[in-house]
Amino acid sequence: MEQGRLRIVARALSWRPLATIAAFSYTLYLIHAQLLQVLWQLIVQPFDLPPVWQLAILWVIISPVIVLVAWIAARYMENPFVRIAARKDKAPAPEGPVKDRDGVASCLTPRSDDKATVRRLV
Repeated sequence: MEQGRLRIVARALSWRPLATIAAFSYTLYLIHAQLLQVLWQLIVQPFDLPPVWQLAILWVIISPVIVLVAWIAARYMENPFVRIAARKDKAPAPEGPVKDRDGVASCLTPRSDDKATVRRLV
């Protein structure tokens, strides 16, 4: 009985549209409230519609727009930075604390040109 429920849940969570939205869910979470507020004020509020029509516009027009904008933001803004960070993580880390000429421990911060910037730890 328990295995059957797990299969149903696994199948539901692997549904392609849901898996696609899950891939950019954090971006969606970060921008949905701001977009909802702006789109509500630009599209719904000026027309003074009955509440049923306001809700319909929210679900049919505004929600898909918010999902689309979040997908675009994730694809063209977030994902390139994630790829850059993943490449930097593959660089070998220095062994132990890095010390400057005075013997003060510092933090080694790699740059894209493979040089290092040393910041003093305070």
